[in-house]
Amino acid sequence: MEYDLDGMDVLFVAGFGPITQSAAASRDFYVAALGLPLKPMPGNEAYLLTEHDALGGVKHFALWPLAQAARSCFDADSWPDYLPVPQAWIEFEVRDIDSATDALKARGYRLLVDNRIEPWGQTVTRLLSPEGLLAGITVTPRMTSVSTQWPMTAVSAAAASRTKISTSLKWARKRSQAGLPFFSGKALGPKVFKRSAASAALRPLAWLLVCASTASTVC
Repeated sequence: MEYDLDGMDVLFVAGFGPITQSAAASRDFYVAALGLPLKPMPGNEAYLLTEHDALGGVKHFALWPLAQAARSCFDADSWPDYLPVPQAWIEFEVRDIDSATDALKARGYRLLVDNRIEPWGQTVTRLLSPEGLLAGITVTPRMTSVSTQWPMTAVSAAAASRTKISTSLKWARKRSQAGLPFFSGKALGPKVFKRSAASAALRPLAWLLVCASTASTVC
């Protein structure tokens, strides 16, 4: 059976992990018993995560406390009674978050988070899967790398560069419209251009496009 996937282009699994209700019990199992390389996030000791690609099979694995997942979706510390409590979260990196979000809406899925920019620079749409997973489609600039997608010809690499520049323009424009600072945390914007397939000669032009599109005063 073929499906209409217009607007939906999943690149890879960006992250996966349990949603925890007892941080201590989960830490004992995943760290003490299984020996997973999980470390507390600075400033958020209850959120245990791996470094990028530190655990084979997934780019990012983390124990996400239920209260924090609830705040991410509902701006509240408790999960609402009218929805199933998710046992795990999963995120899929997509090529175009706007088109992918529209595709989910067109299929009638109820979104918990609709195309939102997180403080760390990730753009995300969240919903509950039929199995009760807290699923997300994302665009995460620090994860987007030509080398992680597929072997490319010169033509497909150039197309990827145009896609990355377009994604970064959308990222910068949304931050500007939301009144957020252009640079955030680890300066995610610059990393996109440094790791893109665009040549060094094209990067200044890319930054000019970002500055022009956002009316940024920091460029």
